[in-house]
Amino acid sequence: MAEVKKLTIWKARAVYLFICFLIIFIHSIPLDLSPKSFIMPDVMLIITIAVVIRKAAYIPYWLVGSAFLIADIMLNRPLGLWAFVTVATVEVVRANRFMFRDMFFVTEWLMVTITIVFMFLLQQFLLAFSLAPTLPMDSLIWKMTASALSYPIVVFVITKLFGIRKPSPAEFNMLGNRL
Repeated sequence: MAEVKKLTIWKARAVYLFICFLIIFIHSIPLDLSPKSFIMPDVMLIITIAVVIRKAAYIPYWLVGSAFLIADIMLNRPLGLWAFVTVATVEVVRANRFMFRDMFFVTEWLMVTITIVFMFLLQQFLLAFSLAPTLPMDSLIWKMTASALSYPIVVFVITKLFGIRKPSPAEFNMLGNRL
């Protein structure tokens, strides 16, 4: 029984890594040479937060850090900054995942939106503190808005397509600990 659980966890990790690499690939290919008028949401971040809230064992911190560090390298972003911000925030979400269990979806969405806003503002602050160029504020607001509005779609896909749902408050693991 434990072997099946470990196999399920490793399959979920492989699927997460595949989806992350697919998102990085889509972001890195030039579809056209004109400036983009549409700002894409940070789907990797939304998937990571949604899965950690639902099944924290599927995505450990080292996998989040590795995926976002590779994304930083491949997408020519400040090396390790977004990976650091994401790992730190995801670990805070992971520590408080029991709080999300009893929430209605709208409240969860609001909390995740606040988390996303905090992450983007922290990144801007760290970039400004290190005297690196920062994103324009209108672009940052559009990216935060697009990411927050895509959260329900990502949660729907994760829940319906992959079957990853929040555990109920009465669910326990084999050792008797709350899930």
